[in-house]
Amino acid sequence: MDVRMWFEWDAVKSNDVQKLSLKSSEKLLHQLEDVGLQLALTFNDGGFVLAVGGEDGKLRVFKWPSMEFILDEANAHASVKYLDFSPDEKYLVSLGSGGPGRVWNVDSSTSIASLTKENDEVFGFCRFSQASDKNLVLYVIAMQEQGGSIVKWNNTSWKRMSSKRIVRGPVSAFKASTDGKLLAV
Repeated sequence: MDVRMWFEWDAVKSNDVQKLSLKSSEKLLHQLEDVGLQLALTFNDGGFVLAVGGEDGKLRVFKWPSMEFILDEANAHASVKYLDFSPDEKYLVSLGSGGPGRVWNVDSSTSIASLTKENDEVFGFCRFSQASDKNLVLYVIAMQEQGGSIVKWNNTSWKRMSSKRIVRGPVSAFKASTDGKLLAV
C-alpha cells in the first residue's frame, strides 16, 4: 500500500450480506511524497495522530487528517521498525535497527527516555499496556542468541522492571491486551 494515499472503509449493505471493503480517498499525502520506504506506521487510539518511521531512520508524527507536523526527527534510529502509542496518548515508543529504543513525549515532541539494551539484545516489537496495579507499562520483545524475552518497562522511570525468556527461537509477532492481562507471541 502506498503510504502517500489514504483509504477509508466502505460498508456495503444489501438485504442478506454486509461487506466491508477499502475505497481510496483519492487524496495524496504530500508530506509523505518521496520519503522512501516506510517500515512502521501507527495511529494513536483516538485516531487523530499518525506516526510513520522509515528505512532512512526518520520518524515523523502528524496531526490527522491535517497532516500538520508534530515531530520530524531525522535521526531517530538507523531505520525505524516498530512504533506504538501509549493508551493515554502521551507517549510514543520507537524501535529500530541499532542503538536503544526511544520514548517520545507527544505533546512536547521530545525524546524523554532511551530504552537501553543489555548484552547482545536486538529489540523487536513494542506495546504499551496496563499492569495489574492499573499503571501503564511498556513491553518490548528482546531477541538474543538463546531466544526471545519479554522486557517490561516502568513508564515513569523508564527502567526495566523485569525480563522473562519466553521462546528459544525468534519471535515473529507480538501483542499485548490493553488491560495487561494477556500477552500473545
